[in-house]
Amino acid sequence: MVPARRLFISSIKGFGRVQAGTLPVQDIQRILRASGRVSGNVLHVSQQRRDLNDVVGPDDIPFRPAFALQNDFYFQALPNGRAIFNGELTLAPEEINAVIDRILSTGLVFQSFHQHFFNLDPQVWHVHLRGTGGVYGLVRGLDYVVRATDTPLPQTAPMNPTTRLDAPRLGRLLGGEAEIHEDGVVSVTILRREQFTLGGTAIDPRLGVAHEVHFEPLADGRTAVAPDLGLLASEITPVMRLLRREGFDVHCLYNQETAEVPQLYFSHLLAAGNPYSYAQVIRRALRQTNTRFIA
Repeated sequence: MVPARRLFISSIKGFGRVQAGTLPVQDIQRILRASGRVSGNVLHVSQQRRDLNDVVGPDDIPFRPAFALQNDFYFQALPNGRAIFNGELTLAPEEINAVIDRILSTGLVFQSFHQHFFNLDPQVWHVHLRGTGGVYGLVRGLDYVVRATDTPLPQTAPMNPTTRLDAPRLGRLLGGEAEIHEDGVVSVTILRREQFTLGGTAIDPRLGVAHEVHFEPLADGRTAVAPDLGLLASEITPVMRLLRREGFDVHCLYNQETAEVPQLYFSHLLAAGNPYSYAQVIRRALRQTNTRFIA
């Protein structure tokens, strides 16, 4: 887990000012029974749906938990012991309405419900939620929601995960921050330039509104590549046109957050092949957006 310390928040260079405060990182991880990672001003806690270990997608691609089957929660501190979180849960069909009921009963905000990828067997679904308030009340309410699922907890991330992919190279090609997960999965996070507000609160772009690209090595030597892109309305057509021309299947397009300014539209896409060639294609597509590349 992240060391026992507090995450101090001040401002984000290049993204305007966010409100100051602290996060009790270790306590959040303890209550959610999962490991977290601090990046910028945000704590990201991920719970792998390791019980959903037999999901197969198009072209017989196995969907590993770290590839597209996890609960993701992002926390940013606000003043006076408060915080805002934004997140999503991966759900089996029989869990959906129990989860929605618990979101509504705790006063958290139910934002959206959809699939990210079609033709999965079995099909899984995603519910997005957020909340603002006292840190401990928010986290305990979130844990109450998660307990309506069969997510296996407690769990920790591997200390030194390995992959056959060149994660730093993928990060450089995409102009983002690369991270290695279990099962050899690599994710790269790329930030937009805008200052976003969510429910009227200025947020760090890492609070679940960044682009993320996931890479999963396959047994046949190919790599499954799944971009998760957050786009302005004016960017959708040029980005989709380029990615379709380069072989990506579009699996969804939806609003992820409510009361988000500016409003983003999220799209999950899928292809399998050479990960470095596809990373270059995605970078070309993102050049048509207001994205901040770090390399």
